[in-house]
Amino acid sequence: MNTATVASKVRLDPKKALHASPAFKAASVCRYFIVAAFAFLCAGALSTVAAADAPTPPPAPKGVSNPGDYCTVFLALKVQPALGITADQATKLADLKTKLDEDLKHVGDAQPGEQPPTSRTVGRKARAVVQDYGKQTKALLTADQDAKLQDLFKNQSLKTIVIHTNTSRHRVNGKTTEYSFNVELEYTHYGEEKADAPADKK
Repeated sequence: MNTATVASKVRLDPKKALHASPAFKAASVCRYFIVAAFAFLCAGALSTVAAADAPTPPPAPKGVSNPGDYCTVFLALKVQPALGITADQATKLADLKTKLDEDLKHVGDAQPGEQPPTSRTVGRKARAVVQDYGKQTKALLTADQDAKLQDLFKNQSLKTIVIHTNTSRHRVNGKTTEYSFNVELEYTHYGEEKADAPADKK
């Protein structure tokens, strides 16, 4: 066997020799990982877009979100049987309502040196008063009654109290300016035909 013949038998095709080289194999592995990484990133981007396009579920209803909402217990009288309010509690709650009505009549009164009332200042004072009476109402309830009230707000049988205020001014005899204001509590009239009707004006 001459060497020329042997040489002709072991000579490889250039393409096959390239594919068999360690460098080519390493490059192929690198290309594989690059393609796989690119596909993974694309899939992640598509998932992110899909998640962004998905509608956001509405927040779960909460219980009493504002201390003033406890005033609903004595504003909407038909709530009291649902909570199991006792006769003694009912008397105390009626007293709180009377005092609240009286205090709301004076939230717009200007003290000496103060600026005339505005809807903003009257609203701020009214909210503070309602929250104070709400805290007093909460203190009268038992834990079980409080839990029942929370459930009524969670299932939206009751809604948060909204305070509406407005002020006005007018001239008297062309000289003196008089100011007046109005406070209205809008609460859920639980158990009544018009459950969302506003309360009486104060």
